[in-house]
Amino acid sequence: HQSLVTAGVKTVIVYRGGKMSMEEIEKFKENRGKLISMNGFFPTSWSRAVAMNFALKRTRRSDRLPTLFEIDCDL
Repeated sequence: HQSLVTAGVKTVIVYRGGKMSMEEIEKFKENRGKLISMNGFFPTSWSRAVAMNFALKRTRRSDRLPTLFEIDCDL
C-alpha cells in the first residue's frame, strides 16, 4: 500500500470471482456505485484472469451463477 501511495497512485482495481444466486446478484446491481460493506474476509486478485477462473469453477449447486466483481479502491 505505502509503495503505491508513494508512487502517486490514487486508485487501484482488484477483482473477485465466485458464484452467487440471482437474488444476490440483483442486490449488488441495485447498489452499484455505492459503498458496500462485507462481513469477514473478501479475498481479491490483481489479475482479472485469476478471478475469472474462480468464477468459472464447477460447482454442484445449479442455482449459482459465475460472478466477477471489478472493485475500484481509493488509496
